[in-house]
Amino acid sequence: MTSTFYMLTTGQTVTTRITVPARARDTFDVTAFLRGANGASGFQLAASHGEALQAPNTQAFIVERRVFGANYGTLQASEGLTR
Repeated sequence: MTSTFYMLTTGQTVTTRITVPARARDTFDVTAFLRGANGASGFQLAASHGEALQAPNTQAFIVERRVFGANYGTLQASEGLTR
Protein backbone atom coordinates (compact mmCIF):
# COMPACT_ATOMS: atom_id res chain seq x y z
CA MET A 1 0.00 0.00 0.00
CA THR A 2 1.06 3.59 -0.27
CA SER A 3 1.10 6.01 2.63
CA THR A 4 1.05 9.76 2.05
CA PHE A 5 1.75 12.20 4.88
CA TYR A 6 0.25 15.70 4.65
CA MET A 7 0.90 18.87 6.62
CA LEU A 8 4.62 18.58 7.20
CA THR A 9 6.30 21.63 8.72
CA THR A 10 7.87 22.31 5.29
CA GLY A 11 4.47 22.27 3.56
CA GLN A 12 5.51 19.23 1.51
CA THR A 13 3.90 15.81 1.30
CA VAL A 14 5.85 12.56 1.54
CA THR A 15 4.70 9.27 0.04
CA THR A 16 6.15 5.85 0.79
CA ARG A 17 5.27 2.29 -0.10
CA ILE A 18 4.53 -0.12 2.75
CA THR A 19 4.41 -3.86 2.10
CA VAL A 20 2.26 -5.97 4.42
CA PRO A 21 1.49 -9.58 3.44
CA ALA A 22 -2.13 -10.77 3.35
CA ARG A 23 -3.56 -11.70 6.77
CA ALA A 24 -0.54 -10.13 8.47
CA ARG A 25 -0.01 -7.23 10.84
CA ASP A 26 2.77 -4.65 10.84
CA THR A 27 3.74 -1.56 12.80
CA PHE A 28 5.02 1.48 10.93
CA ASP A 29 6.97 4.00 13.03
CA VAL A 30 6.03 7.32 11.44
CA THR A 31 8.46 9.34 13.56
CA ALA A 32 11.42 7.13 12.62
CA PHE A 33 10.42 7.25 8.95
CA LEU A 34 10.16 11.04 8.86
CA ARG A 35 13.46 11.46 10.71
CA GLY A 36 15.28 9.70 7.90
CA ALA A 37 14.68 5.96 8.15
CA ASN A 38 13.30 4.11 5.12
CA GLY A 39 14.37 6.73 2.59
CA ALA A 40 12.81 9.94 3.95
CA SER A 41 15.09 12.85 4.69
CA GLY A 42 14.44 14.53 8.00
CA PHE A 43 10.83 15.70 7.69
CA GLN A 44 8.70 16.67 10.66
CA LEU A 45 4.91 16.62 11.03
CA ALA A 46 3.11 19.87 11.78
CA ALA A 47 0.87 20.02 14.86
CA SER A 48 -2.15 19.44 12.62
CA HIS A 49 -1.42 16.71 10.07
CA GLY A 50 -2.88 13.74 8.25
CA GLU A 51 -2.05 10.51 6.51
CA ALA A 52 -3.78 8.73 3.64
CA LEU A 53 -3.38 4.98 3.02
CA GLN A 54 -4.26 3.37 -0.29
CA ALA A 55 -4.12 -0.27 -1.37
CA PRO A 56 -2.92 -1.01 -4.92
CA ASN A 57 -6.10 -3.02 -5.55
CA THR A 58 -9.69 -2.98 -4.32
CA GLN A 59 -9.04 -5.14 -1.26
CA ALA A 60 -10.29 -3.73 2.03
CA PHE A 61 -7.90 -3.40 4.96
CA ILE A 62 -8.07 -2.42 8.61
CA VAL A 63 -5.99 0.43 9.96
CA GLU A 64 -5.25 1.29 13.57
CA ARG A 65 -3.66 4.63 14.42
CA ARG A 66 -2.12 4.99 17.84
CA VAL A 67 -0.37 8.04 19.26
CA PHE A 68 2.12 7.25 22.01
CA GLY A 69 3.52 9.47 24.75
CA ALA A 70 7.16 9.68 25.82
CA ASN A 71 6.74 6.64 28.08
CA TYR A 72 4.96 4.67 25.31
CA GLY A 73 1.59 5.07 26.97
CA THR A 74 -1.26 5.44 24.48
CA LEU A 75 -2.46 9.04 24.23
CA GLN A 76 -4.93 8.49 21.41
CA ALA A 77 -6.18 5.56 19.31
CA SER A 78 -8.52 5.14 16.37
CA GLU A 79 -9.37 2.25 14.07
CA GLY A 80 -11.08 1.96 10.72
CA LEU A 81 -11.88 -0.21 7.72
CA THR A 82 -10.99 1.21 4.34
CA ARG A 83 -10.75 0.31 0.66
